[in-house]
Formats: sequence, structure tokens, C-alpha cells
Amino acid sequence: MLKHMKTPSALGVGIASIVLHVGTIPVHAEQQTSPANVGVVLSPVIINARRISEDMQKVPISVAVIEGDKVRNIPSSASNADIARQSPNISYVDMGGFYTNSMMIRGVGSISPLSADDSSVSLNIDEVPMSAYGLPPSTLDLERVEILRGPQGTLYGRNSQGGAINFITKKPVFNNEYSVRGEVGTKDWGLGELIANTVLIDNVLTSRMALQYSNRGGDIANKSIGGEDGQTQVGAARGTLLYQPDQDTTAQFTYDYESNNDKQPTTVLKQAYCYPCSGLNPRDDFKRENNGGTFRLEHNFDAFRLTTISAIHKLNIDTTQDNQDMLIYGAYMGFPPSMTNRRDQNVGGGFQKETSYLQEIRLSSLDEAEVKWTTGVNYYRSEYYALQDGSKTQNPPAFSGLQTGDLTTDSYAAFGEMTVPIVGDLKGLAGLRVTHEEKSVDYGFIGNGARGTVAAFSQDSSFKDTFVTGRTGLTYDWSQDLMTYVTVGRGAVAGDTLGIASIIRSANRKHNFPHRQAGLMKAVSSQACLTGGRRSTLLFSIMMSRKDTRYPIMRLCLNMKLSRLIISPMASRSRGERLLLMKSH
Repeated sequence: MLKHMKTPSALGVGIASIVLHVGTIPVHAEQQTSPANVGVVLSPVIINARRISEDMQKVPISVAVIEGDKVRNIPSSASNADIARQSPNISYVDMGGFYTNSMMIRGVGSISPLSADDSSVSLNIDEVPMSAYGLPPSTLDLERVEILRGPQGTLYGRNSQGGAINFITKKPVFNNEYSVRGEVGTKDWGLGELIANTVLIDNVLTSRMALQYSNRGGDIANKSIGGEDGQTQVGAARGTLLYQPDQDTTAQFTYDYESNNDKQPTTVLKQAYCYPCSGLNPRDDFKRENNGGTFRLEHNFDAFRLTTISAIHKLNIDTTQDNQDMLIYGAYMGFPPSMTNRRDQNVGGGFQKETSYLQEIRLSSLDEAEVKWTTGVNYYRSEYYALQDGSKTQNPPAFSGLQTGDLTTDSYAAFGEMTVPIVGDLKGLAGLRVTHEEKSVDYGFIGNGARGTVAAFSQDSSFKDTFVTGRTGLTYDWSQDLMTYVTVGRGAVAGDTLGIASIIRSANRKHNFPHRQAGLMKAVSSQACLTGGRRSTLLFSIMMSRKDTRYPIMRLCLNMKLSRLIISPMASRSRGERLLLMKSH
């Protein structure tokens, strides 16, 4: 069985777009002009990978950036998949359902997350982490996407063992700008977008509003009830106020809302005569909503910058799933499809909700400082609750009965990183982060008589851990356009557990949190400015080792007495080299 990967259909019917701008549009980097006989010199890419504004060419991290038209054209219905296609060393598998943010970088990541808190690649929108079970990130009004490869445990902390992906939204500017965009295409594709930047008080208060809605029709034939599965509807809205009383102080409040509803089957049978097709009755239906607010305050003092970030976000997911696709289950059990094509038999559903809180306070060097440094403290809390209703499900028993999970996470961290000149163009960097995590979980199960399960079960467990992550290295600037760096980084993911009772309902045994994952990466890289201002990596070599990597494995018994989900710890080691040459046209 394979997941049928889906992308928006080509816009075969037509595209309409209207754009109106009033005033000038500032950019994040100064434009460089050159004499006509020299050619066009691209402006440098300014990123915030290390929590300070830097030229990407001078950052000793393996970074990829998606910006401009490339980021604007990322489809709203398949943002993670398109980002993976555009970025080397990133893989993404759409597992369907709530497994929407399962990214892997250089082979490090969660194949299927145990809970909303289980991830080895941190996805962040304006420095606020996203849930592993959350909506795919919205592409609405983005400035750029930054992909940081390798352990980022120093500044991004928890769950960034494989790397971090940062979605940077466009900020309000002190110009009136308005944009309207519309698209129509085949397979019922349609998109509407409105962006308005309005100055409220000249040079003091400005606002930005962005709205987007898209629809894509289904293209997976349903052989059970007819029609096509796979319809996806995505909506997003964001409103931002920016207050700048003086040149050293900026306060920004952002409210955002996202919805993602789809009827995509989580699996289809590759060997089916009609592939890709499904035998669902009723169709799978996933409704996801996320909304929240973020307040950011920055103030430049004479010698450093103060930044505070406060955020709260709420996630809600409602699901309906047919646990017996007549094509898949019939082939597995040897039954004719008609025996498993019964509406509302073995149909499951449920909901999940998560409320997350973030508070970070940090100090950092000013952009022009010779010694680059950042230090701060971070608090993160996640309150996750899930209910799975399998009261109509008998087979497989793993999905039967009423199952609940209540998982709470509290994370406290202190961090710091510094880059200092040593001799000439040789610089040293070092960073450290100490994280303390506390997790507790309450499980409940009420059976419906499915074979091999108990009548009822409840259990609670708790977990505490303190761990250290960080990196160190050297950088050397051979010239203005060529730099070599050597780094060693350590990442970690705290112990985690299933967000729902699936693992414990077959016997009254104590459930323990799996051990934390830990990984070490060594990297050697030379990078040069070969494209008139944009970075190209000439040679890159890495070696990574991990221990206690968690792989959830579904053990399906042939006699169907019990299907059990187990967590298997494994160790792995990987290495790789990359040679990249780029030519500018």
C-alpha cells in the first residue's frame, strides 16, 4: 500500500491576477547597482537563522532559502511537499490525517509522530514553533522560508535535532499597498487572495491584513460510493499591527487563523485494478483549525538588543475515517469487497485539541557588532487532549472502543551562542543550551467487546529530564566571497509517548516514556559567492550518529486477535558529501 501523493493540478483553464501598489516597497536588503558592462549583481540575502540579521553568505550553517516568486508560488494545499521538493536533503511523506508536519532533514526526523510534541525537525512561524499534528504551514504573504540543516538545539532548542524550518511572514511597512490575486484552473482549482497594508499614523503605527482561500477538487476515484476523494479547502487570515514610537523600539501584535479541510484517503492500494482509487464508505474527512496571537517587542540599547516574544495558539482537529477500505481490507483478509463495503461499519472518528504557550526573552548583539552573540531564556507549554471514537469498530481491534489521551508538556531552557574573532580572519563559535522538561499523561480506554481487548482501562504517567545541546566550530574567511567552516553540533529530542491510549489497552502494565533521542553531527563546508551575491556551497561533508531513535511499529496479527503498536528504540549512523556548482543566468 502506498500513499497517493497529491499536488495541485496545473492551471489549465486560466489565471487572473490584479495587483495595485501605492508608494514604494522597501526590501530587506539594499539593492546593489553596477555599471552596464559589469552586469547585474544580486543583493545579499539577509536571514535571521542565528536570531540576528546576517548576510547568508557569512552564516556558518548549511542554509537554504526560498524567497520571491518561488515562495509566492508554493501551493497552499501542499506547502510542505513543495518546500521539500525545492530544498536538497529534505524529505516529506504525507501520512494523511493529523500527520501533517512530519519532515526529515538528512534522514533525521519522525516517520510518524507519537504525539503533537514528537518531532525532530522544528517548524516555526516567526519564531513560534508549530505542532507536529498542526496544519501544514500557510503560504499566505510570506517573505521567505529558511531551511537550517543539522542540529539547531542551541537557539531552537527542543525538537530540532534534525534541523529547523522558519517561515518568515511579511511585516507591515509605512506605505499604503494593496494587492488582489485570483486563480482558476482544472480540477476545480481556485484561489482568491487579498493583501492590504495601511498606514494609520505616519511613521508610528501601521497595519497589514492578508486573506486567502483556495479549493482543489478530488482526483481519486471512489469505487464504493462513487465520485472522487481528495478535495482540499485551505483558508488563512492574518492581521498585524506595528507600533514604532522611535527608531530604537518596535512593538508588533499578530493574530492569525488557518483552516485546512480535506477528504484525502490516508492510504490506497497500489495493486488495485483502478489505482489510484479508494473503497471508503464514507469518505475520510479531516477538519483542522488553528488560531492564535503573537506579541513581539524589540528595543535597541547602546550595546545590545532586547527581544521578547509572547504567543498563544489553539489547534482543533475533527476526523472521520473508514477503518475498512473495501479494496485494502478485502485484499488483506481475502474477502470479496462487497463484504467490507458497509456504510458506518468500522467507521472511526474523534477530535484533538492543543493549546500551546511560548515566552522567550533574549539579549543579542547589534547587527553591526564585530562580536556576534545571543543569550536568553525560553518557556514553552503544550496542553494536548485527544479522543478517538472506535465504538463502531471491531477490526482491527487496535482502533476499537473509546480511547483518550491527555498530555501536558512544560519546557524550560536557558541558552547562549557567540562568534568571536581569534586571529585575522579566523573566528570561533560556541553555543550551549540547557533544557529541563516535565511531561505528564493520562490515558483512558472503554472497550466495545472487540477480541483481545479489555473492558476498560486507565493509567497515568509522568516524566522529567534535563539535557544539554549545543555546537562549536571555527570559520575562516579566505576572501569576501569564500568562507570555510568546521562545526560539531549536538541535538536532542526529549522522551515522548503516544498522545492516545493505543499502546496500553491490552494489558494492565505500567507505561513508561521512551528515552530521549540524542544525536551528534560533524560538518565541514566551504561556501562561496559564485552567483553575484548569492551563496553556493562548493563542498560539504557531514557525519551524524544517533541513539535511541524512536520508530513506532504497527504489529498486525494475522488472526486479528490483536493489533499492537510498539515503540522500538534504534541507533543509526549516516554520512554524506555534497558538491554543488551554480551558474547565474
